[in-house]
Amino acid sequence: MFKKMGCIPLILTMALLLSACGKAAGLPAPAGDVILRVTGDITNHNADDECQFDAALIEQHAVDQTIDDPWMGDGLEYRGALLSKVWELCGGSGEATGVTLVAKDGMTVEIAREDLERWPIMLAYQVGGKDLVDEVGGPVKLVFPAEARETYADEQWMWWVVEVKVQ
Repeated sequence: MFKKMGCIPLILTMALLLSACGKAAGLPAPAGDVILRVTGDITNHNADDECQFDAALIEQHAVDQTIDDPWMGDGLEYRGALLSKVWELCGGSGEATGVTLVAKDGMTVEIAREDLERWPIMLAYQVGGKDLVDEVGGPVKLVFPAEARETYADEQWMWWVVEVKVQ
């Protein structure tokens, strides 16, 4: 009986350590202003039931792409997180089939899961090394690579993205 009782504190300690390790591996809560919220069918929450990003968190996972923007000109240097990376970081469900992006003006764009996995679709927060401001679609803007242009029309480039709904 004493041997069994001696294992209980050890088991509880191990469970607490494993729990702490799991939290350390997740995304930190944003310290700055939230510029993007991911909601819906996700498993990795860093703020209530959402996955939220500030500029610093996006920067940790940012990539650069040279994009021909139909509204602002060719050869622009965008920096941001790939939509596929946001899906991965927020734990997009294996059952989810895509996302709906929502802009602060109410516009929505749907992107199928296979498209966000196939193409480097970006949620940009910088252009030319400077943060995107409201006048040019910031703080977060949806931009498409050339190879996605046959599927996503110029009108689907979205300014002022505030939410990604995983469905």
